[in-house]
Amino acid sequence: MIIQKNIYSDLPMFIEPNPFDGDMSIKTDRNAIRESIRNCILTANGERPFEFLFGTNIQSSMFESLDDFKFNADGELATSIYQNDQRIILGKRNYTLSDQTMTISFDYQIKSLNVRESIKISLERTR
Repeated sequence: MIIQKNIYSDLPMFIEPNPFDGDMSIKTDRNAIRESIRNCILTANGERPFEFLFGTNIQSSMFESLDDFKFNADGELATSIYQNDQRIILGKRNYTLSDQTMTISFDYQIKSLNVRESIKISLERTR
C-alpha cells in the first residue's frame, strides 16, 4: 500500500467548516498552488495589509489595447509569481479579449511534483 503525503497545503480563500465534522478544510498540492496563483493575479498591489508588493495591477490595465495589456500583464504576472510563489515555473501565456472579458491562460510546472498544469482566469471589464 502506497501512502501519498501532501507536499503543499494552504487555507482556502473562503474558510468554511466541513459540514460533517466542523473542522476547517485545507487545500493541498495542486489545488493549493492553483488557488495561490489566482490570489497572486487577482489581488491588487497594496490590497493586502503589510504585504504591499503582493499581487498585480493587471485589473487596472483592462481598458488598454490588447497589445498593451499583453505587454503589461505578462510582466506583472511573471514578477508576481516569481516573487510570491516559487513552487512553479511559468510556461506559455495567452491573452484573449472577447466583448468585455479578458482571459489569461497559461501553463505551469509544479517543481517538486514534476507535474504540468494549466489555468484560465477571466477578468470582467467593469465601469
